[in-house]
Parts: sequence; C-alpha cells; structure tokens
Amino acid sequence: TFMDTRIPKGTFGDIEVSGNPKPAIMAALAAMQNYPPGKFYLDPDEAFFNWRFKNQKKHYVFYFFLKDNEITGYMVVRIMPDKKRGFIIDYVVQDESQALKLAAFPIKHKHFNVLSISEYSATRPMLNALIRLGFKRTNMLGSIEKRIEGEWPLLLRPIKTNLTDQDFYIGGRDIRDFGNWSLKEICSDGS
Repeated sequence: TFMDTRIPKGTFGDIEVSGNPKPAIMAALAAMQNYPPGKFYLDPDEAFFNWRFKNQKKHYVFYFFLKDNEITGYMVVRIMPDKKRGFIIDYVVQDESQALKLAAFPIKHKHFNVLSISEYSATRPMLNALIRLGFKRTNMLGSIEKRIEGEWPLLLRPIKTNLTDQDFYIGGRDIRDFGNWSLKEICSDGS
C-alpha cells in the first residue's frame, strides 16, 4: 500500500501512523460499533477492508489509536492526488475524546493543507470532535467540494417488472430515503 513519504510512519504516543491497513483489527472494531437503530449500514468485514485498500488508484494513510498497546480505534484518510488534501473516509472511535485525538494528529503534524469529511459520514462523537477542532459545516472550498454535495448518488431498484412502493421497503423502512441510511465515505466508489 502506498503512503505519502511526507507523512512519517511509526508510533507517536497513543497514535500509530501507517501506510498499511490492519483489516482483521479494523473489522473487529467495526463489528463492535453501535449503529443507529432503524438505519441501513455497511457492516464491513475483513474481506471488505482487504478489497477496499487494494485500490491501485487511491492512496490512504491509517491512524490507529493505541490504549495499553492495543488498537482500540482508527481513522482512514484518503490522500488526494495533489497530496495536499486528506479526506476522512472511515473511522471507528470509542468516544469523542478518542475522535478528537485521532483527528487532531494529522492537523497538529501538518500532514495535509486541508482535511475534510462528508458530514453524512460523521457520527455524533466525530462531528463534535471536528467542530471542537475548528471544522466548519459550511462549504468553504466551493468548486472543490461541489462534487460531493447535493443528492447522494445511490440508485436502487428491485428486480421486478411491476413495481409498487412496497417493493422499496425493507423491514418497514424505505430504501429510497437517505435518512434511513447510515453510511461513511468508505462505501463510495470514489474511495
């Protein structure tokens, strides 16, 4: 896996920075997450992480949170082609404090000129941490951000010829309503 050589790898206190994922650990941490009730979500397993991070066109840096030498959280940042911008595509945090430490690390060490996240990807602990770090919820980058705003490009269709509204419901929830989904950027083809 590629990693920008400007970003030092290694363990720095309670943060480990790596150019390589740890799919088994990441999947185990993701499996312990409490997803919002009544939402559709991706429950990533080890095979998913192995597949995702073998993308030859995308580059990532992995920030692992260590507690007593054990990884208890992580944050994945996709490195944009200009290598000046990072995009948080996935994370697992135990609480807001852990989210704050993970997100603050690349900022403090100037790994990127700009670090961003799609708001729909941010759970309450991460969103609170990012706001505390000075992230803005408004579009500050104009034309750069336009490609990730607006309607989310998720197309769904039952494989059936005569469709009714009920064909778009799973467990009483309408799959066409984005509010029924809890997804992170890692689910996107762009990641």
